[in-house]
Amino acid sequence: MAARLGVPDRAEAYERIAPYAERRVVMGTGITHQVPAESMGDRARALDHAERAHALHRKLGLEYWSARSAELLADLRD
Repeated sequence: MAARLGVPDRAEAYERIAPYAERRVVMGTGITHQVPAESMGDRARALDHAERAHALHRKLGLEYWSARSAELLADLRD
């Protein structure tokens, strides 16, 4: 949410979380993905993150999140 709002600085926040890009984030009872790079205007990096998230969702058999990440990929590729 902070990245979408621009608080703190999106680039600074991205640099702080970038080392953890390969880790899964658990929220409540589900696993989510976010693409803060897109909010900074770095569509190529956002697409890379989304592709890796989608591959992981598929590998883990997470049908719901796989469908969501597929939608995200479609949006980023438009």
